[in-house]
Amino acid sequence: MIMKKVFGVCFDIIKYLYLMMLIIYLVFICIHRISIDNSIFGYRLFTINNNEMYPKYKVNDIVIVEDVDNSKLKVGDDISYIGDCCGQGGMTINHQIIKIDNEENKIITKGINSPIEDPEIKYKQVIGKIVGILPGINFLHHILKNQIGFFVVVFLPIVITVIVLIIKTIKDIKIEKEELKEKTNKKEDIEIL
Repeated sequence: MIMKKVFGVCFDIIKYLYLMMLIIYLVFICIHRISIDNSIFGYRLFTINNNEMYPKYKVNDIVIVEDVDNSKLKVGDDISYIGDCCGQGGMTINHQIIKIDNEENKIITKGINSPIEDPEIKYKQVIGKIVGILPGINFLHHILKNQIGFFVVVFLPIVITVIVLIIKTIKDIKIEKEELKEKTNKKEDIEIL
């Protein structure tokens, strides 16, 4: 009896922690989608999509980009900007500044892991300066981007929760039937007397 109560309490704690984690991640995804076009309190979130910034940033890292006055940018800063990647214009690119021409309002960037400089960009293309990585969500994001991680962290707990709830419901129904049967037997005994 005590073990059942302990198991029930542990299961409820795990269930609520899991639900909180999923809600936080869903809120993050919504903020991530909204912040692509609009900053929220001066910040945006972007995902690193390639290895050009490795080892500083890994693929699927979530970076925090702060809106910044372009005159405050300096060589060595990591920035996000709208550029042309692989012939597709309008892509968000995250690279490091290697040269700045304040007179022409132009910046030259490149990936840390890339030997080739990017074409020069204008100040108006700069979205903001990368100020860090989102630590907890970043870890969860890496796990959920992997099929095995998604299965273990999302799918499997949902299946286990559903199975446990079905078993609990079946047990509750059996208990109610037994209680109803006992009440019916007691009424029959009283009527016989």
